[in-house]
Amino acid sequence: MKRTFIFDFDGTLADTFPLILYAFGKGFEAVDMPIPSNEDMVSHFGPSEEGFFKAYNADKANTMFAAYIQAYESEHEKFSPRPFDNMVEIFNYIKAKGDNLGLITGKCLQSAKISLKHYGIDFGIFDFVRTGSPDGNTKPQAMKDAREYFKENSSEYYYIGDALSDIKDAQESGFAPIAAAWASHADKPGQLKLDPYKQFTTTKDFFNWLKALK
Repeated sequence: MKRTFIFDFDGTLADTFPLILYAFGKGFEAVDMPIPSNEDMVSHFGPSEEGFFKAYNADKANTMFAAYIQAYESEHEKFSPRPFDNMVEIFNYIKAKGDNLGLITGKCLQSAKISLKHYGIDFGIFDFVRTGSPDGNTKPQAMKDAREYFKENSSEYYYIGDALSDIKDAQESGFAPIAAAWASHADKPGQLKLDPYKQFTTTKDFFNWLKALK
């Protein structure tokens, strides 16, 4: 039976947070609203970017989102030029072994495709993709959908993510949570308190573990 590896995006596949926060700021500027602090913006993470802007101003959210996407794409090279080390090789290795590869993220499809294209990662490499919803966190349901999708050929399910909520969502959805602690912002002690299946502080260590699986 195959193994199934599902990855988070922001903070796991790449450090996109500086880019996201910059582009969020451009969304507020587009409608002459003051830019909230980074802390305030992070506290509104959960929905996709469309939902993020609706929480601040539902009437102007579409204009804010359009400005966000424009800035996200145009400044990508400056703020997030490449994915984390080894990530492309990790994806290729999983596929070469014949295992299942997926992506479950809270970001919208448009920004996910922009980033994957910028990093030179083919969207089609993923066997299963679920992006975010403007209505809130849908990762637990997406993980359950992934288990249903792969149930005929997979007996092991892993979700690789950096956020504390990723660990909780994986645990309640029947996935073994692997705590991605290689980003500078990762809450390593907080991750361990939630008892993930594994925690890796470098992508190299994660890759070595992956290659050691029998």
